[in-house]
Amino acid sequence: MPASSLKILRDAIKRRVFDGAYYIVGDDEYQKDDAVRQLIDGALEPTAKDFNLDVRRAGDLDAETLGVLLSTPPMLAERRIVVLRDVAGLKKDPRKVLDDYLKRPAPDLLLILSASGGSKIENSLAAAATTLQFDPLSGDRVPKWIAHHATTALGVAISEPAVELLQAAVGADLHQLS
Repeated sequence: MPASSLKILRDAIKRRVFDGAYYIVGDDEYQKDDAVRQLIDGALEPTAKDFNLDVRRAGDLDAETLGVLLSTPPMLAERRIVVLRDVAGLKKDPRKVLDDYLKRPAPDLLLILSASGGSKIENSLAAAATTLQFDPLSGDRVPKWIAHHATTALGVAISEPAVELLQAAVGADLHQLS
């Protein structure tokens, strides 16, 4: 993952100032899912999630449903979040609704567009949203990720030999490593 994607994500969460739409691409599903979780947790209070968070598969939406999702105001919260998974799966009419929305995004909606791994980056979406790209970690970055994940997510310290042993046994699959 380019350092700029990680920096953009961390800065937005730290400042609690979010762009209107994020386009999350790349081949590392673990990091993409983690970015979506971080955006949701950073932008919405836990008590507001029931009414202000919608996660949908893009291919399952028709134009009317997508229009309603994008135009519904937040309920007792600063903003709503709509997550569209596998955004390349949008049909023609819902895609037109999305393109129209991205020309004039609502200030109280955070739209997260997630592309499935291996899909081609759509230039129109990349131009209309903040693109975060997450590619698989290279071999030298995996041990650093293991140590960071152990301390931040699990609250434990892990020695260098343990990191090497874990990576040798599991490989570079972040789902398995976590």
